[in-house]
Parts: sequence; C-alpha cells; structure tokens
Amino acid sequence: MGGMFSFCGGSARKDQISDKDKAVLELKIQRDKLKQYQIKINLVIQRETEIARECAKNNKKQQAILALKKRKYQEKLLEDTDQNLMNIQEMVSTIEQAHIQIKIAEQLKQGNNALKELHKEMSLEEIENIMSDTQDAVDYQNEISEALSGKFTQEEEDELMAELDQMEKQQLKSKFPEVPNNDLKINVNLDHVLPTKLPSSPKSKPIAAEAEEIEVGIEEVEASSKPTKERDRVPEMAI
Repeated sequence: MGGMFSFCGGSARKDQISDKDKAVLELKIQRDKLKQYQIKINLVIQRETEIARECAKNNKKQQAILALKKRKYQEKLLEDTDQNLMNIQEMVSTIEQAHIQIKIAEQLKQGNNALKELHKEMSLEEIENIMSDTQDAVDYQNEISEALSGKFTQEEEDELMAELDQMEKQQLKSKFPEVPNNDLKINVNLDHVLPTKLPSSPKSKPIAAEAEEIEVGIEEVEASSKPTKERDRVPEMAI
C-alpha cells in the first residue's frame, strides 16, 4: 500500500494524536479502573456484613466486631473512590469543553479573516463612489425627461396619451374574441315535440236529454210498484 502511494506521488495520511487526546484517553482508562474497583469494594462490604451477622448469631462478638470494622474501612475506601471518580469525570468534561471552545475560536478567527478579505476587495470609499455615480445617473435621466417633456405642447401631450389609449384598447381587443353584432337565427323543428292534432275530448250530453232520462226512470219505478200496493189492499177489505 505504501509503495502504491509513493508511486502515485502521494503519501498515506496518518491521524495525529494530540496531547489532549492522550490525556483524555488516560483519564477514561483510569475512570474505568475505578468503576471496577467500586464493584470489588461493594462485594467485600456485602461479605463482611454477612460474616458479622453470622458471628452475632453464633454469639461470637469479637469476630462480629472485627467484620464490622473491616466493612467500615471498605466503606471509607468506597467514598474515596467515588470522589476520585467524580474528579476524573469533571476533568474529562473540562478538557472536552475547552477543546470545543478552541474549535469555535478557530472558526471565528477564520470567519473574521474571510470578512477582512472581502472588505479589502471593496473599500468604503469605492462604495461611496458607486452610490454617488448612481445618483448622478438618476439625476441626469430626470433632466433628460424634463427637457423632452418641455418641447411638447399640451395638445401634443393629449394626442400622445390618446394614441397610447388606442394601443391599449387594441391589445385588449386582440386578447379576447369579437362578439358578433348580427342577430342569431335559430331554426328549431318542433314537429317532433308537439303533436299535429290534439286528442278530441268526449262530447258531453245536453242537460235536457239527461233530465228526460231521469224522468223516464222515475216513471218506470212507479209503474212497477202500483200492482203490489193494490194486492195489499184486497185482504184488508175482506177482513
């Protein structure tokens, strides 16, 4: 691999480890060792506590007191270990925070240098000259407009405005289709819609004919009822 890079004219890039990285690495290694030491101390404390309980149960006071003293000593070691672990963690955090601040300061410095280079490309005097030239050009254009407007009379101005209005109307007319002025003739064949002949309504009978039919019906009813009445009267007379 190295031969290939040397043949191509390049060199293999090696990551450089700074003193800060080494210090942080050593602190983290020591932190891990202290954590393992904490686990070991806690196991010893649990064992001495069990021994003290067993001795107290068997009425072995001296051995129980000795186990409690050992446990107390281990508890002090655990407190010291916790404090050392906290100090290491604070040191690691401080170094990392300082490294971040240095990176930020370097970036700010680079940004400041870039801003200075931009300022060198165009100075404040050049900007003022550009603004002055721009204002002069605007003033000159205004003078030209005033000079041209002074050469035309009011009548000519009105003619120009009328011509402009006519141009605008032509543009609007070209955008929309023309509406036809002649009347639209619509031929609609209604033969298939309405019938040619309306159906004839049934003829009603005259009122006189209806009255005559009613009278005939009444007479027929009366004629049929007379013999019945005469037969009913004969038995009454015999009685």
